[in-house]
Amino acid sequence: IRRMISGYQKRDGTNGTTNLATTGRTTLPTWAATFQNRNANLSTNQQGPPVNNAYVLGRYIEDYDFLNSGDLDQHNGRRCVTPEFPGGTYAYFVTIAADGTPVFPYAMGREYYGTPAGGNVNSITEPVTLLFEGGAEKGSSIDAIQTGNDEITLTWKAVEGGSYQLETSPSLRGGSWKTTLSSVNPEQDKLVVDDKTVALSRNFYRVKKAAVAPYDDSGFVDNNIFTTTYTFRFPANLPLPENINSLTVGAQEVSLANISSYDRSTGIVTLCFNSTTLPDGDHQAVINSTHISENFFSIGGQKNILLLIIDDWGIDASPFDNPTGIALPKLPNMDALVRRGLRFTRCHSQPLCSPTRATILTGRHPFEHTVGNPSNSSILPTSELTLPEIFTAQNSRFGMAAYGKWHLGGTANAPSVRGGWPEFAGIRRGGVTNYTLWDKLENGTTTEDVTSYTTTDQVNEGTDFIVSQGTNPWFLWMAFNAPHTPFHSPPSNLAPVGGYSTSGSSNSDQYIRALEALDTEIGRLLTVVDLNRTNVIVIGDNGTPGQVVQAPFGNGHAKGDLYQGGIHVPLFAVGPDIRITGTTDKLVHCVDLFSTILDLGGIDGNAATAGFSTHSQSLLPIFHGTDTASRCVIAEKFGDNNGNGRALISDVYPDYKLIIFGDKDDISDTPIFELYNLPSDANEQTNLLLSPLSNEAQSAYDHLLAKDLALGGGYSDSPAGSFDTIYIELPNRTGPTSPPNNLSVNPTAIIIDGQSASFVAREDSSGTAQRYWVKCSLTPGTGGPFTSATVTFPNNPNTGGARSFNSTQIIANP
Repeated sequence: IRRMISGYQKRDGTNGTTNLATTGRTTLPTWAATFQNRNANLSTNQQGPPVNNAYVLGRYIEDYDFLNSGDLDQHNGRRCVTPEFPGGTYAYFVTIAADGTPVFPYAMGREYYGTPAGGNVNSITEPVTLLFEGGAEKGSSIDAIQTGNDEITLTWKAVEGGSYQLETSPSLRGGSWKTTLSSVNPEQDKLVVDDKTVALSRNFYRVKKAAVAPYDDSGFVDNNIFTTTYTFRFPANLPLPENINSLTVGAQEVSLANISSYDRSTGIVTLCFNSTTLPDGDHQAVINSTHISENFFSIGGQKNILLLIIDDWGIDASPFDNPTGIALPKLPNMDALVRRGLRFTRCHSQPLCSPTRATILTGRHPFEHTVGNPSNSSILPTSELTLPEIFTAQNSRFGMAAYGKWHLGGTANAPSVRGGWPEFAGIRRGGVTNYTLWDKLENGTTTEDVTSYTTTDQVNEGTDFIVSQGTNPWFLWMAFNAPHTPFHSPPSNLAPVGGYSTSGSSNSDQYIRALEALDTEIGRLLTVVDLNRTNVIVIGDNGTPGQVVQAPFGNGHAKGDLYQGGIHVPLFAVGPDIRITGTTDKLVHCVDLFSTILDLGGIDGNAATAGFSTHSQSLLPIFHGTDTASRCVIAEKFGDNNGNGRALISDVYPDYKLIIFGDKDDISDTPIFELYNLPSDANEQTNLLLSPLSNEAQSAYDHLLAKDLALGGGYSDSPAGSFDTIYIELPNRTGPTSPPNNLSVNPTAIIIDGQSASFVAREDSSGTAQRYWVKCSLTPGTGGPFTSATVTFPNNPNTGGARSFNSTQIIANP
C-alpha cells in the first residue's frame, strides 16, 4: 500500500516544464489548451499576472503541466483492484504529498474519465448504504430519543467538528426559548444530550450550530498512517515455515495482514510496517520467532558506497542483459549481486571511457567538462567540481579512495589535483601494454615494471582500504581496466568454480576469460564488504570493443560509437538503500551516478553544486520506488577523427533515438541527423530520416531536436561557410592490403585533388555503413568535379603493411 503519485507538476522549469517565473503566464499547458479549446499561446489580454508573492506559482490550475510521469492519468485516476471490485475498476484518487498535505489536482482532473451516457435520474430505487455524510452545510436532525429513570437522552445528527447550543421551551411560544447548554460538541457526527429535569417539566428541544472548527490544511498529525514497504531476504537453503504466524521488524510486531508476498522457495518476504516508531540502527525481520532475515532495514547512520566501473563492457557481453548471446562469461559473484539487487535495462554511458569517468565525477556532460575522447580532449580541467572535492568541502565523515584507472590526463598528481582524491593507486592512462608488467602510479609516485596482475593489485588496494576504515563510513571508487585490451589469458587461479568457460585463443575467448577473472577478484573484494551497510553500484564505462562485439550489435557499432553498441551498458545496484529489487526499465545515464552518490552520502547536491550547471538526476527515487522524474539520455563525443556528435533518448518518446553527427567546434561542419526506432532496429541500421516520417516519429524527432537546442553545445549548428560533401569508393578487395573490415577503424588522412578533407563516416551516399566507401567534407566548397582521391588508414596491425587506397569513384554533393 502506498500513495498514488499525480502526473501533474508545477511549471517551474524542471523536468521539461515551462518556467513561468521566467516566461510569465503567457501560455497554457497542453492539457488546458485542449480542454479549453484554445491556442496554447495566449494573447496579451488573456495572459495571467506574473509569478510573485501575491500570485504564487500554483495559484491557478494552468500553473500545472501534465507530464504523465506518475501513477495517475490526466483525470487523476487509474484502473485498480479494490475490495468492492475484485475484478478491477477505474477509480479516482485523492492526491497528497508525503506529509499528507493536499496536492493538485486534489481529487480529479478537469474532465471525467470516459464518456457520460444516460438521461436524468429523478429517484434512486436501489438499496443505498450511506457511508459518510458531512460538511459544514449539513443540517441537524433528531436521530434517536431514549427515556427512562426520569431522564431523557436525545441524539442529533450533526457536523463533525461543530459546536452547538441546546435550547429548550415549555410551549414553543415566541420568547419562551432558553439556552440550556451554550457549548456542546458532537462525538464524530453524533450530538448526544442528557436532560435529568424531564420529571419536573415538559420541554421542547432544539439545537443550533454555533461554529465549525477550521479546516485542517496542514497535513496529518498522525503520520503513522504512512507505512514503509520493504523486502526482506531469509536464507532460502533453510526450511522456512509454510505459514507465518508472527513477524517482527526490530521490536515492532507487524500485522500479518500487512504481508503482501511470501515465497518460501526464495526466502523473499515483502511487507508494510510503520518505520517511524523504530529507533536509529539496523533492524532485521524475524518469522515465527526463529527465522531471521539476512538483510536489514536501516534507519540513521551513514552507509558505505562502493562504485565498481568495468572497462569496455556493453550489454551484449553481459549474461544478465543478453542471456541469448553467443559467447558470454560466467560471472557468479556479480550474478549474486544482480539477484539480490536492482538491475537497470536501459542504462547508457558515454561512448568512450574518459568522458564517462569525467561525467560521473562532475555530473556534467562532455561539452561542459570538455573531456570528449581519451586522446585529443582528455584532460579534466582543475576548475571542475568533483565528487571527492564535494565530500571534502562538506566535512563528510566518509573515508575516500580511488583505485584502478585514472585516464583523465594531467601530471602524476592529477588524481589528487584534478580529481580531488586523497588516495589513488593504479594506472594513469587507458590501459596497460601487459597485464603482468606495467607501471603503477600511487599518490604521485610511479613504480615501473610491476609484475602482479593488474586486477589483483587493484583489489588488494581496495580490500586494504576497506579494512583500514573500521566502523567509519567510506566511499570507494574501483575503476578496473579489465577487460580492456590487450586481450590476454588471465592467471589460471582466477578462474570461476569449474574453470574458465572457454579455452580458445581468439580475442573473444580472451575477453571472456578476463571478465571471469575480474568477477573472481570482485568476489574477493566483497568478502570484506558488509552488504547490509554498503550500497554497491556496478556499471560498464562504454560499449564492448569492436573486435569482440556480438549481437544485437555489430557492423561497426561498438565501443567509440554513439550507436547503442557504444553506449548501452550494464548497471545494477544492491544495498540497504536499494529497496526495490528485480529490474527497472527507467531511462538512466552514467551522469546520474553523480547526484546518486551525493544522496547516498547524505549531501545536499543542489547546495553543494551551487554555481555549477549539473545535469544529474539521482537514482535514489528509483531505488525507493517513488521516481516520477522525466529523464533523458545525452551521449557525446568530440575531438576525434570519426563519429563526433551527440545522441539523445527521452522517456517522452522512449522508442526513438536521435543522433546528430557533427563537430561542435568546427563552424564549417554540416551536422548529419539520424533517427532510429530502437525496439524494431536495435543495431540502428535504418535511418528513419531517409523516408517520410510517421506522425509519431515526426513528433519524436521534433522533441529530441528541441532538447538538443535547449541544451546547447553546437552539435546541430548549421555551417558558417560553404563546403562539399563527398563520397569516395575504395577498391573492392580482401586480404591484408584491403580496406579495414572493422568499420570502427577510421582513416588517418583523406586527400582530394591535393586538398585535405575531413572524415565523416564509413558509409555510402544512402547512409548505409560500407567497408568500401568513405564519406568526408571539403572546405571551402567548390561543387567539383573531383578527379582523384587517396584514403589512408592505419597500418595493418598484423603485418605492419601500409593501407593507402586510390578512389575508384567519387560522388560529390548527391
